[in-house]
Amino acid sequence: MPGLAEIIEENNRLREALAVRTVERDEANAERDEANAARDEANAERDEANAKTELTIAEANRVARILELLRLEHSGPKSQRFVSDGQTELFQGEVPAPPRAPVGEAPSDEEESEKSPRKKKTPKRRTREDFSHLDNKPVHHGVGDAACARCGEPMKVFAEATSFRIEWIPGRFVRHDITREKCACPKCPGEGVLTAPGNYALDRCLAGNGLVARVICDKYADHIPANRQAKRMKREGFEIGSHTVTSWLCKAGAVLECVAPAVRKDVLAADAVQGDDTGLPVQDGGDGKLRKGRIWAFTDQDQVFYAFTDTKEGKFPNALLQGFDGKLLLVDGGSEFNEVVRERDLTRAGCWSHLRTYFFKALPNHPVHAELALGT
Repeated sequence: MPGLAEIIEENNRLREALAVRTVERDEANAERDEANAARDEANAERDEANAKTELTIAEANRVARILELLRLEHSGPKSQRFVSDGQTELFQGEVPAPPRAPVGEAPSDEEESEKSPRKKKTPKRRTREDFSHLDNKPVHHGVGDAACARCGEPMKVFAEATSFRIEWIPGRFVRHDITREKCACPKCPGEGVLTAPGNYALDRCLAGNGLVARVICDKYADHIPANRQAKRMKREGFEIGSHTVTSWLCKAGAVLECVAPAVRKDVLAADAVQGDDTGLPVQDGGDGKLRKGRIWAFTDQDQVFYAFTDTKEGKFPNALLQGFDGKLLLVDGGSEFNEVVRERDLTRAGCWSHLRTYFFKALPNHPVHAELALGT
């Protein structure tokens, strides 16, 4: 019969074996949870893609029907009057069947126009192979020392998400092949999957930061329209539509909304500010009519900030110059600036260009006095 020491030793051995099997079981469960999480994420992405595809097809069908109706309205007869010799037959016996085209004969253009419009093909999604002619550069984004928000344990990397972007390096286009690490907490599968973020200004966009910056500068600094930018990019080896370039500009404008308040703050911090306003036609309704609004510009001779108002009432420049601690305001003689000058006790510096205009007009009739003023 074994002694007490042997029993204790056997008990410890069994405990160690049980602990090892428990650890192995936990690791197997964690791997299974990770696989399930990855599978659920893939299913969710697939369902989202299918939903978007169905919406796109439905919208394409709707637009095709509208275009067909517009085509018929444009090319068909304007009158809706319809007279048939056999109309009375509708109330006297059976209606004769319409004549059929002989077998093998192609239907006429009129018959084709009466058929339902074909489904519009959805645009092909750009893939990495479409830009295989560009130089590629691998870009990796890791999760670093990310920790679980629930238990604080380090996250475990189990996969990578791949994508690509087109970047502009002065002189050429480059394709960035991007990999982003995916990680999850082995102990807290309910916390989901964390994907390393990319350092790009526009989310879910084909263009990298350098290309977006180039498009913005070309549009607003060099005044190159989006369609001309697209043509130039095509010559340089990167073919893209002008509507895509326009969407980049719109998205970039939303990202840069913080710049305008910062410029306004810098301008109002100056000792002297120059301002002016001008009329601007505005179309903001469905009737197609234009109304006149006002666009305001204030500058410290270094930066300019703009603002739009419906009218040129004095309350608007007074509100736009809130926070201006300087004492000199360089504006013309318009009455819209009277309120801000009076309430803020500003020194109003007149516009010498307008004053010079009067002397120039007086030059034919009063040449001596006018030349004296124009020559100084």
